Amino acid sequence: MSLRLQMLQVARLAPKVLDHSAELIRTFLLSQMNGDGGFKDRAYKSDLYYTVFGLDSLIALDVQHPGSASQSPELTEVIGPTKR
Repeated sequence: MSLRLQMLQVARLAPKVLDHSAELIRTFLLSQMNGDGGFKDRAYKSDLYYTVFGLDSLIALDVQHPGSASQSPELTEVIGPTKR
């Protein structure tokens, strides 16, 4: 089992532990997304570094990503096509 998978398994306990705060965190995370599907850096531009953490955080909170790389040509150019 990979370290990332282990981290995500532990992180999935977050909604139970955070209780009502989980919704506040979810709202914050979604507010940090740009229209291209990337997450904002300090200059409010989409940045791959922040996007990785943002997407993993959404996964940990079991939040459906409102868009996908296949719907976002700009993000697809950065990370490549989504494999299914």
